[in-house]
Amino acid sequence: MSAARQLQLADLAPLDSIIVADFGYAEGERLAQVLGGWQVIGWAWVILDFF
Repeated sequence: MSAARQLQLADLAPLDSIIVADFGYAEGERLAQVLGGWQVIGWAWVILDFF
């Protein structure tokens, strides 16, 4: 079997990013019920500014 047909660790990266994005979306929805949508968006910008 050639190396091109074997599952590599990097093949799982897109799946990992989808899972992390789902958690972020769900947490944002939960926070929006408490803080309000504009505050959640504002805090997301502040946190993402450090990355």
